[in-house]
This record gives sequence, structure tokens and C-alpha cells, in this order.
Amino acid sequence: MRKLKNRVLKLIYKIIEYLKSDFKLSRSSNKRYPEYCKIASEDNEVFQNFRNNSSYTSVLEHVSPELSKEYYQALKNLNYSDDYIYSICKILDQPGNPKKIKFSDSTTELTGSSLRYLYTGLDIKSKLNITEKINVVEIGAGYGGQSVILDKIINIENYLFVDLKEVNLLIDRFLNNFKVNFNYSFKSLEDDFQDDFEFDLIISNYAFSELPRNLQNLALNKIINKSRSGYMIVNSHNLEKDFFLKKYNFYTIDELKEIIPNLIVLEENPQSHKNNKLLTFT
Repeated sequence: MRKLKNRVLKLIYKIIEYLKSDFKLSRSSNKRYPEYCKIASEDNEVFQNFRNNSSYTSVLEHVSPELSKEYYQALKNLNYSDDYIYSICKILDQPGNPKKIKFSDSTTELTGSSLRYLYTGLDIKSKLNITEKINVVEIGAGYGGQSVILDKIINIENYLFVDLKEVNLLIDRFLNNFKVNFNYSFKSLEDDFQDDFEFDLIISNYAFSELPRNLQNLALNKIINKSRSGYMIVNSHNLEKDFFLKKYNFYTIDELKEIIPNLIVLEENPQSHKNNKLLTFT
């Protein structure tokens, strides 16, 4: 009975979201997320707890305990020590008061997101063979956590955050708590990109695939096809069959193969969903 009730409630939520959605905006724009990011960037009390608030965790900072353990084990399988994992991941313990999990007797609690960011950062360096100082563009950067971890893994000259204006305010507030080794700036997809530095690497953890086609076109034309390499985890594969989401008209993997030169399609690992894919190009 409880399972049936939960399924009915989930269906009702989907119907309400569908009726309220503007399908020319990103999926996160159709929630309270942008408004909450702006409030968190301006209000210190809200900022100190934003990573533990449902208005935020409905979009980000929601790596499950089970998936967190998979990221931890994946790092251990790559022969990274608990000391190394902890030394990097502890950086993101604060601010924002995120939920933390204990993974072994030799480490204190860590956030699931920090483990995801560490694994992703190491995978970026390995798969794209990054050895020199580069310029990075991130589409949909959340609060900037991936950049803080990536700064410990590769040598970055410039970092451009591309997100909603309200989200960029929160990223700026968050990064003010760290001494990163790169120059950073902010834009939204609607902005002019003509005078920016050369893009060596474009990354996107799910965000590109949650954009409607009109915004995906902006990202492709202004950023992705002007970048020397790319690393994008996508979660819209096969969603063209989903009644509640097909109006976003997401690009399919097959269509992206025709648009992005040298695109390689891999399974996401660890998998946060069975349909998720990893797209890389060089």
C-alpha cells in the first residue's frame, strides 16, 4: 500500500510539474531552484545551510548513500588511499552544511558530492590526457564544487562558469570561501561569447542534457563546438519517450554524434541511472 501511495504521489508531482513547465527553459529553471540560489547568495543564514535544503537538493547535492559508496569504492579500485581521498574531499565539507557519510574506519564523514567530483575530476584528467595548463568552461556548475576539486587535480588558467544568473551569484559567493588557483568569470548561455579565451575543455555534469533543444543549440554553437575537448555526463538518453519530458525535445545521442566531431559515447561509471551516458571528444 505504501509503495502504491508513493507511486501515486510521484505521478501527481510529475503532472503538476508538467502543467507548470515552460519547455523553452531548462528543467531546473522550472523549479524553485533559481530563486532559492539567489536568496542563498544574499542571505548568510540561508547560505550556511543551502546544501541541506529541499529547494536545492531537489536539483543538486543529492548523491545517495549507495551511490556515494560506489564512488568511494571506484576510487579505492584505482588505488587511491583513504588519506588522499579524504585530503581532497574534506575541502567541500563546508560551507552549506551538507549531509555527510562515513565510508571507512580510517576516514571521517564525507559528502557524496565531493566523492563524485573527485572521481569525475580524475576521470577527466585520465580520459582526456590533460598534462598542460588549460582553460575550462563548465555548463551548469551548481555551486562550483567541481571546479574546487578540479583545481587540485589539473592546472587551470581560466574557468568560465555558464549557468543561470541566479546560480552564478551563488557560485561566486561559494568560491569566495576558497583560494583557487585560476581566474574565473560568469556567463549565461544568452550572453555574447565572442571575446572569451580559447576553450580547451568543456565539462558538464548532467546540465547540458537537461536543457531544451533551443538552449542546447546555444551551448553547441557558442561553446561545445568551439572547444578542443569535452567531457559531458548526460541523463536525457531515451527521455524522448517520456511523456512528461519529451516537449523539451532534447537532442538524442545519435543526433549529437552528427553534430559534435569525434564524439565517443561511453557508459556512465559508476552509474547514477541505467540510461546515463558519458560523452567525450578531443
